[in-house]
Amino acid sequence: MNILVVSQYYYPEIGAASKRITELTKYWAKEGHNVYVYTTIPNYPKGKIYEDYIVSEFQTEIIDGVEVLRNKISLNSYRTKLGRLKSYLSFLYYSLKNLKHIPAEIDVIVTTIGPVFSAIIGNVIASKKKLPHILEFRDITYKQMEATNFSNKLIVNLVKKFELFFASRANYIVTVTDTYSKILFSEGIKPSKVFCIPNGHNFADQIHDHTIDSKNIKSIYEVIKNEKQKGSKILAYFGTLGISQGIEEIIDKIDELRGISFLIIGNGSREERIKGLILEKKLDNVFIFPSVEEKYIRLLYKLVDFNLVKIVNNPGFSGTIPSKIFEILGNGGLPLFVGPKGEARKVLEQISSELYFDSVDELINTINTPVIQNLPVKELKKEAVDMVFCNYNRAKQAQEYVNILRKIEKNQF
Repeated sequence: MNILVVSQYYYPEIGAASKRITELTKYWAKEGHNVYVYTTIPNYPKGKIYEDYIVSEFQTEIIDGVEVLRNKISLNSYRTKLGRLKSYLSFLYYSLKNLKHIPAEIDVIVTTIGPVFSAIIGNVIASKKKLPHILEFRDITYKQMEATNFSNKLIVNLVKKFELFFASRANYIVTVTDTYSKILFSEGIKPSKVFCIPNGHNFADQIHDHTIDSKNIKSIYEVIKNEKQKGSKILAYFGTLGISQGIEEIIDKIDELRGISFLIIGNGSREERIKGLILEKKLDNVFIFPSVEEKYIRLLYKLVDFNLVKIVNNPGFSGTIPSKIFEILGNGGLPLFVGPKGEARKVLEQISSELYFDSVDELINTINTPVIQNLPVKELKKEAVDMVFCNYNRAKQAQEYVNILRKIEKNQF
């Protein structure tokens, strides 16, 4: 089967969006399918071209058997709304300009969103080639905008109409949670055209301690080592520093976390604000570093005591499962989740009911009590790895996904 994937993010870029589609396409190519990814020159999350790449109108490369078709992109900071918008529109512009480079022999098209503008690209290609189009919702953007109290209601309504229009135009839809599917059903999308394939963990690329050159993260190692020598436990957050995560709330109340040091590794729109808070409060137990390669994060999950996973506690995020939950569990770490009741909690309840909290206050009031201190950590970690392997294994999900694509190609639905 010849599969074309449209995605603004792809390896070697970091983040959940890139990781999901990179691992899926790698599995499909390994199975013998011809896989093409229509994407950008890697630049996320810093808005700078990655080393070993150059700025050009169009370029191609082969990664793990996948032919990657890279379009030029206007380099902008992802820390501002305007910068992100320019980046999204730039991908749209150059992708439509370079349609002539797409291979002639394609059987199905998969477009993964957000950003929502990618839906235009996939729809145009599918219409021109008269091919089935599968639209994958990793997020439902208008719901996130509502949950974060986006001030301009006109824009929220426009995004909603935009997403639902392309959902109705797509032949089939893939979501990452059941809640996302139900939201689309409630908006008039036929259940028969929607499939749910959640995020998961890639056990094929497990990282072992002895394979890591720790010199590349020496300063982070030193912080962990020094803080543990002081008798502190390490609460770590690895990921996007944006409005949806609200990491500032932890920093505001860090003084109440006795014997806890807070390690932050990531980039995002709130990064400078977080750094400013650390300086303003003169905190000597909060440490912030820029994003590092995934292979190092996988190792760090196991070296810290607690892995924080946090999203704004709003019902609008009840259908969101931060993908790092699967990464933490699959790599032998234990997450502490702060956020709304919903899909993420259902995952953690398969391990323990003590791993999630309604608020930062509840986390602070619990983390130094026997409830957390007496958790059978070793047993829970083993149980977590087994659970993720059985229920959220990326290899199984990739197979399920490609089976759906095969049926779509053969018009068997």
